[in-house]
Amino acid sequence: MIRKHFIACASGVIVFALINLLFFNSNSGFSINKGNLSTTSASTKVSPVVPDFAGEQIPLQDAQVKKRFFATLHRTNMTNRQVYTARVKAKRWFKVIEPILAKHGIPQDFKYVPLIESGFSTDTSAKGAAGFWQFMPGTARHFGLAVGNGVDERYDPVKSTDAACRYLKVLYKQFGSWTMVAAAYNIGSTRLQRHTKQQNEDDYFKLQLNKETSSYVYKLVAMKTAINKNKVNIVTNQTPIKTVSAGYSINLSNLYAYSPEFITNMLKRVGYSSLKNVKQNTARN
Repeated sequence: MIRKHFIACASGVIVFALINLLFFNSNSGFSINKGNLSTTSASTKVSPVVPDFAGEQIPLQDAQVKKRFFATLHRTNMTNRQVYTARVKAKRWFKVIEPILAKHGIPQDFKYVPLIESGFSTDTSAKGAAGFWQFMPGTARHFGLAVGNGVDERYDPVKSTDAACRYLKVLYKQFGSWTMVAAAYNIGSTRLQRHTKQQNEDDYFKLQLNKETSSYVYKLVAMKTAINKNKVNIVTNQTPIKTVSAGYSINLSNLYAYSPEFITNMLKRVGYSSLKNVKQNTARN
């Protein structure tokens, strides 16, 4: 069983992972650069990217999933400083972890697990979990790490990652889904299996789990987005399509349909009372 130690979160960036993009602002938590709100024409359109973990998409068409997803993102806001720190640590340690994941055939998205688990720190939790992957002593020994007699290989980045991969492969054989593997890593395989039997359900997004585990995959997606995305600006279009400039073409009206309160509040922060107000401003320009 793995003891969780999530990175400290503060009022800051709201990761809008519905479109796999991130809005940064050191004070308000996200922003649209109003200076970049302008009329442009897009020569090509690229479909929005649906957020996923290890290739398994988050089913945002499900109202309950969408509600849980956005609630999790709002609870796990990160300041610009926290994002910067996470990126610095990721740059250092991902080059160690990525080849080991690849060797074992584990999806690269699992490299974000240590960022959520320990923040790449070597602290030991009150319950005894330690190292990047926050292994408990018994689990660590089971997967080949030496713990005791003055030796603790949980603190070895290479050996602990190798052990984590062996553990993840066992979990995948048991559950057959990478989102379920992530959940099992958080809650423990025995407890997750008990939930699947009691609820007769093996879909992570449909299971009723504790608050921490039910948000775990969303936290990983938020971290992945934060690490990989730079500042994003809303750009309106002369055509009916309103786009977000970040390598994707996003219909702002469609985003409004997904989460009207989120979009309305976001627009108000940059001086627009509504989506209609943006369209009127664009027409005048």
